[in-house]
Amino acid sequence: MASAYPDDLARFVEERIAERPEAAAMPGSARALLAGERLRELLAVAYHATFLREEERPVTFRLLAAEPACIPARVREEGPLQVLPFGTQRPLTVQELRRLAPAAKLMRSLVGVGRQNGSLAIWGIVHSGTGWLSPVFGGRRRGDGLPPLPTVLASGPGRLLVGLGDAVVATLRDGRITEPVQDVFSSAWLPALFQDARGDVMRVHGERMAALGVPVRPVGSDVVRMVGQHFVRRLVSTIRAARHGGTLLLVPPACAAGIAHDDSYVRLKYRFDDGAGRRRFRRILLAILERLATTSPGPPGEPVGWEDFATSQDPVIQELEEALFELAHFVATLADVDGAVVLTKTFELVGFGGEIRGELPLVANVARALDAEGHHVDLEPTDAVGTRHRSVYRIASVFPDALCIVVSQDGAARVVHAPGGVVTYWDQFTGFGLDG
Repeated sequence: MASAYPDDLARFVEERIAERPEAAAMPGSARALLAGERLRELLAVAYHATFLREEERPVTFRLLAAEPACIPARVREEGPLQVLPFGTQRPLTVQELRRLAPAAKLMRSLVGVGRQNGSLAIWGIVHSGTGWLSPVFGGRRRGDGLPPLPTVLASGPGRLLVGLGDAVVATLRDGRITEPVQDVFSSAWLPALFQDARGDVMRVHGERMAALGVPVRPVGSDVVRMVGQHFVRRLVSTIRAARHGGTLLLVPPACAAGIAHDDSYVRLKYRFDDGAGRRRFRRILLAILERLATTSPGPPGEPVGWEDFATSQDPVIQELEEALFELAHFVATLADVDGAVVLTKTFELVGFGGEIRGELPLVANVARALDAEGHHVDLEPTDAVGTRHRSVYRIASVFPDALCIVVSQDGAARVVHAPGGVVTYWDQFTGFGLDG
């Protein structure tokens, strides 16, 4: 198959944009940058800039392809964006992007691009902060995100992502164009795998609230689900950033008890004694639930959900969230030691430096999921991947109720599970081109 280039991406984006109602609602000046010569020029300049370096630093950036006037006044004046136009616009060139990239860090800012005298020009910088990355790195939502205006994210040589605000339209990577790809966290099967663990947490929380003897607001199980999900996102993103790779095994408590005392499946070099330290995640989670139940504004009896947690300004909630993410960073550092980190599905820390036994049955073929639910798969042999991946496939075949996550040194993450006894993997993409 022939490699794709910016012109191909431009044609692909034009076709997809025509199907999006939010594109039709955009101001005309912004919509004009998503079609024809202007779009091809925008993507070509961005593409070629990704191959440059600035003082030995890779050139990465985000572009906001819209005039300052296209940004709603409420967002500019009261929202999370800090819009800073230049006194004199600069031409949009490869070298100008190279020079500006260090001042407009990809994670926090965008370079504003519009038209001046018929040509593309850089009009300033838009500081967004890192709230837009919460779907990638985990955490409560920070602000309202970007308005649905054209964006281009350049995260590495030849790697472009075109979006409308925070929504992905298409990516160009490794010479291939793809549409938004799977996020396994959006599946139905993954929450179902942790249903018993959530039920246990909700039972303990309910008993504690009953013992208080005061009116409280019931907390929905979606809070438990989403807190756990964002904890795993932070874990994976931290391992990715370390560029060492690592393996996480999340197993049912009964399996964890076996692994902790039996080397038949995983030989743990560093086992943690049973105690409160192993269950820190559970303690923090229960503290979050209690705080939400007892202090969230609203009438007693009205449910508290994830949205209440995500938008809470309570300093205690913020401290508890930071404690969770500090724990996630700590667990991620354990993955820097060769071998698997073993946790239960309630995120109880069993041990690390786990060697998955080579005597386990060989998995000759594995299913590659083509969608988040795994309804469509391709079978492929396992001899094309390394030892780390093959060992994870073996342990998944033995523990079909386990969830395994393997992160390569290049940052690619793979989620492995064995529904119906068929070892299946999902390539977990962030959707923002930050996958290594």
